[in-house]
Amino acid sequence: MEFGYERGQAIQIGTLFIFAFIIIGISVNQAALIPQQNKQVEFNHYGELKDDFVQLQGDTISIAGANAMRSSSVTLGARYPARTLGVNPPPPQGQLKKTLTGTPFATLSTDPDVSDLCGGSTTFGVQYAPSYSNFDAQPVTFENGQVFISGGSNNAFLETRTIINTDTETIRFYRLTGSIPTRSTVGTVNIELTGSNIIGQADENEFEGENISVPTQLTTSDWREDLTTDYSAFDSDGGSISTSSNQAEIAIPGGYKIQCYTIGTGNTEPPAANEYDLSTDGTSPPESASQTSLSGGSATAPPANIEFTIDNTGVSNATITKIAVISTDASATFVEDENDVEFESTDGTPSTPLDSRINIDGNSEPLNMSVTIAGGSSEEFNLGQFRPGRGNSDTANMQNQQVTIMLTFSDESTKQYVINT
Repeated sequence: MEFGYERGQAIQIGTLFIFAFIIIGISVNQAALIPQQNKQVEFNHYGELKDDFVQLQGDTISIAGANAMRSSSVTLGARYPARTLGVNPPPPQGQLKKTLTGTPFATLSTDPDVSDLCGGSTTFGVQYAPSYSNFDAQPVTFENGQVFISGGSNNAFLETRTIINTDTETIRFYRLTGSIPTRSTVGTVNIELTGSNIIGQADENEFEGENISVPTQLTTSDWREDLTTDYSAFDSDGGSISTSSNQAEIAIPGGYKIQCYTIGTGNTEPPAANEYDLSTDGTSPPESASQTSLSGGSATAPPANIEFTIDNTGVSNATITKIAVISTDASATFVEDENDVEFESTDGTPSTPLDSRINIDGNSEPLNMSVTIAGGSSEEFNLGQFRPGRGNSDTANMQNQQVTIMLTFSDESTKQYVINT
């Protein structure tokens, strides 16, 4: 009896030991292994987040100066794997938000004002501040074309765009306007981006001696070393950069041009910014083209030419140097005039493409004579004859058709116009 009793005690004690080892294993798993695994999940998400912001920068820059839209996504928060044993903390959400809101973006004088050039007096940045349980990470920020990890006086750039180019003597700003969804959640947020191909541009004399104030979280050394091609050259030219209280103050030397690109965020129409052009040679593309009449063809053929008006709503001249016919609803594959005058203003100024034929394929053809539309005025143009195929003397019927053209201006900016006949 005693032998059986002692064996029963041994089994009970062994069971207790096994149970204790299980409890210890679960405790070690909960206290050490799960946090370590979750830390790796958070680290991986942080890498994805940085990639998302670099892509956001690329999408934004790609439509700066173009009539185009992009949708860029940011992955918010991290999702821990399901656990059979052990308990996860709540998923880290972090926060996506605007930064630098309400901070002025202006010239520190009354006239001229960079807010006129850029279409508004404010801009903002986009920032995601992680809230991980096991991994210490700084916010990731997109601001004025730059992507960086915010570290106060020790910012780390992920992607940069030159703001001050001392080789070309150009200062270029990227301004955001619109809305950004402020979110603290887990999931994906899409940021809709809208560009405008009307670029605010000032010539080298317009801002000489002025100080421009730009919202920034970056330091003086960031601006001088990373956003300027050669600060010593800029300093020698008479320029300077200093930062204080989330503002960079840039003293503009003589000979430097200023360009400003505005990108709309959220579900907005193309930004109304960039419409102000200070440059003396005025190359901001006009805003609209409208059909006014049809002409051309023979007495027995349908109209094969179109006439349309381009309105220059800017304050200075716009000079056209190239034309492309992108598409048409008509049965036409190219434009060729029997008198070799495919494109001309109706005042009689011929601007025939050098190739003397315009294929309807979107390729731009240089003009043998540029055409200038004075600021605040309109100009009528004739384009034709539209023809169905090579070696075919017939002309296309351009009544009740749609034609999309693209004009290139003397500063190499482009704009598309849709003409309904």
